[in-house]
Amino acid sequence: MSWRDGIVVQRAPWILGHALRRWPGLLAVLGTMLLQTLLTLIAPWPMKILIDNVLYGLPVPDSVDDLASSLGLSLTTEDLLVLSIAATVVVFVISWGVSLMESLASVSYGQRLTYDVAEDLVAHSQRLSLRFHRTRPLGDLVRRVTSDSSCVSTLVNGGAIPTVVAVVSLAMMLFILWELDPRLTLISLAVGPFMFLLLLRYMGPMSDRGYEREQADGRVYQVVEESLSAAPLVQTYAAENAQVRHFTTAREELLGATLRLTSVQLRFGVLVGLCIALGTAAVMWVGGVAVLEGEFTVGMIVLFLSYLVSMYAYLE
Repeated sequence: MSWRDGIVVQRAPWILGHALRRWPGLLAVLGTMLLQTLLTLIAPWPMKILIDNVLYGLPVPDSVDDLASSLGLSLTTEDLLVLSIAATVVVFVISWGVSLMESLASVSYGQRLTYDVAEDLVAHSQRLSLRFHRTRPLGDLVRRVTSDSSCVSTLVNGGAIPTVVAVVSLAMMLFILWELDPRLTLISLAVGPFMFLLLLRYMGPMSDRGYEREQADGRVYQVVEESLSAAPLVQTYAAENAQVRHFTTAREELLGATLRLTSVQLRFGVLVGLCIALGTAAVMWVGGVAVLEGEFTVGMIVLFLSYLVSMYAYLE
């Protein structure tokens, strides 16, 4: 754990306090995300019915037959076709609506957290001594209020909540995958240890490069503030070119820090993508052989691969 991670842990009660202060927004974000997960779990089933029961004419599961009987449907091939198409459209429309609700709730909750922290920072800065304000660049303080105030929103709205939702979603998907076929589930999980090792390998460098970029960004703010606030003196002593050179140097430092961060992120992304590709290929091979040997239906392997793609998306 780096020293910055230690600061986050120490500040956890403070962060949690800000998050719970807006608890209705927190529940709204969690609820819409979990509902979106539930719809993701439902979405592949109409395709399985279309492939297995409509195209290949296999008997429908008892649960579907019971549901159809309660609705007064005879479940002919035409009925199954209409049912699978209608279910796909309904799930898509509901998912689209829930996605809009989730985006609205997330933006609203995140902005409220940001404004709360900014208000606290402004109030705290008013209590600091004049000596502190004389020794700190104004541009750096402005950046703390206008930019760094989003830290709690980033940690809660962009980190903690998605992590909780991802854990719940992974548990539900693993349960369904295991019920479909334990062997394929174990094969799909074989890449997990490699992805965990990659995370341990690159978590520190990505955190360090990200911090370097934030520091470089702060220096750009500082140079701009100093140049604008001292414009009369700069023009009096004809130091315009020197100020431009200072800004160029700060900008180049920011560019270099951004490129270093991007390079680490790209290497991590490529290696994680390679693990996912290998895991998917292994499942396709074993599942394809099982379909050819009559152990699986085509619809079942399509269903399994749909869940696998969703599960791997949470692991990226």
